[in-house]
Amino acid sequence: LIELIYDLADQRIRLNQKPFNPYKVLIAAPKDSQHTLGTHVAAEIFNLHGWSVTSGPSINLEMTPDLVAQEHFDLLGVTLSLDRDLLPGHKFISQCRKVSRNKDLMVVVGGTQAFLRPNLAKEVNANFISTNASHSQAYAMSLLTRLRTRNQLK
Repeated sequence: LIELIYDLADQRIRLNQKPFNPYKVLIAAPKDSQHTLGTHVAAEIFNLHGWSVTSGPSINLEMTPDLVAQEHFDLLGVTLSLDRDLLPGHKFISQCRKVSRNKDLMVVVGGTQAFLRPNLAKEVNANFISTNASHSQAYAMSLLTRLRTRNQLK
């Protein structure tokens, strides 16, 4: 299924010019997460919409603080599938905000827990939750564009 998604994405990119998007997203899941298909799909959706995406099976939540400390990311996408992921998720999101090269790092959280917990964003120190990657990238882009505009006016 993942290969089919990538093939379809490649076809779409070849047929259409990729939209301009100046933003970078890092998508990660806890180590041993069972939600890898969701992260692959989210990464591909963001990619199709022109985001610069860092994601993959070797990118896990535990390494995200180092990654955001080394490189500027506009958005951190975190997938949380299990209840046991909530406390570590909060810990790593908070740590990422603390060490990030981007003082305005935006964080979206998705995965099974986003469907089950309407207050998940608040519980884990994220900006918003996502149950749909297409809607999430559009919402994040609008928030980041407003933030960038506001910062340029200062």
